[in-house]
Amino acid sequence: MKQFITEQTEDLKQFITELLPDYNNGEPSDMLKVLLAYDMVVRTNFILWLMLTNGNVQTAEAKQVLEENIKCQIEENHPQLLLNVIVPALQFLAVFYSIRDQYEDVDAVMLPIVAREIRFLTQKAASVKGLFLMALWENSSLVFIPWLNEISFHRLAISDGKYFLIHRETDINATAFIEAASVEFESVIEKLAKSDLKRRRYYRGQMSIELGEITESLKRVFSAIFSFAKVPQTV
Repeated sequence: MKQFITEQTEDLKQFITELLPDYNNGEPSDMLKVLLAYDMVVRTNFILWLMLTNGNVQTAEAKQVLEENIKCQIEENHPQLLLNVIVPALQFLAVFYSIRDQYEDVDAVMLPIVAREIRFLTQKAASVKGLFLMALWENSSLVFIPWLNEISFHRLAISDGKYFLIHRETDINATAFIEAASVEFESVIEKLAKSDLKRRRYYRGQMSIELGEITESLKRVFSAIFSFAKVPQTV
């Protein structure tokens, strides 16, 4: 299962890489929309996903990784650090653009995603599936956090980069969540199937399908977030 989880994380990273244009070619107003869309997903849901998963894991390895991440999120106040990026960006562009229009454009795309995909992911935030969700997110952040950092500094004149500084060095978390999801999976399979090889194969197959659905859901989320960053094609 570890190989499957690793393959899924690499697939998502490649998917996001292909979504991201050269940040130098984007309009500042569009880059702001990317940040607003990202904020809509992360600030409300990320700690919730961690806590929901933490309440439904069986292994000590999973518990340790989750509790360390929850502690870090709360003690360093990551939601506030993200706001420290969003608010100055809004203030910077308010001189040139209607902020209300910016939010309306973001809401038109993101509210259906929140209602459908984010609700689905929240329902899955437990045990193996929740750890898998965290593994996907932490690994893909190795791709999108540096890009968000670039648009913030170079397109939106953000001076407070602590949020990005903290999150761009997530290699340890990325690896830890893959390991924790793998260990948790084996523990769950052991309790469900014990030594019955036929049942083990069945549960492994079913779990692979369900985890794949989480990957596809996250792809739709990231597609929506970064849809605002697409550079218009020249004729």
